[in-house]
Amino acid sequence: TWTVPSIALSSQATLTLACEVDAGTSGDVIKNEILAADITMDQTDPNPTDNTDFVDITVANLVDLSTTKTVDNATPDEGGAIAYTVTITNAGPATATTVTLSDTCPAGTTAAAGSSATQGAYADPVWTVGSLAPAQTETLTINCTVDIGTSAQTITNDIDTSDITMDQDDSDQTNDSSSVDITVNNETDLEVLKT
Repeated sequence: TWTVPSIALSSQATLTLACEVDAGTSGDVIKNEILAADITMDQTDPNPTDNTDFVDITVANLVDLSTTKTVDNATPDEGGAIAYTVTITNAGPATATTVTLSDTCPAGTTAAAGSSATQGAYADPVWTVGSLAPAQTETLTINCTVDIGTSAQTITNDIDTSDITMDQDDSDQTNDSSSVDITVNNETDLEVLKT
């Protein structure tokens, strides 16, 4: 309620409201409206039809998500442990909501224990990220073991645009995809001892 002091003839009073747009409203048109019934005074207004006014805002519905992917060892041995790190960033301008990203250990490797995310939850293969504010970055670490029998193979782990879902529209899908390769070590050092 705004309690307005007396207003002299031909004078005016101004109220400024500072508001924050709720998350999850991307694409919505929000109306702020004053009705004649919202105004009370001691006098009688002979022309109440001009006591109504409104203004609309349209909440931005665009985000720009991007991903990068790295691996802690690009030349592992068969049976070796590796960790993929996936980074997702929102460049805005809107907050991205209900974000999910699908990623898992690629063929030629097997999931290992200890995968974790800095936000949300990871249930192989889906990382439920949640909301990402503009300029927010979160990471997912996926632990894998290199399969036996993959010596000298190049194994690619990639993320495609179709692996990411959210409530908003992505203004630039060219930076959604990312990938990283490992080449399994093909060297061994045999030693024969004869007695």
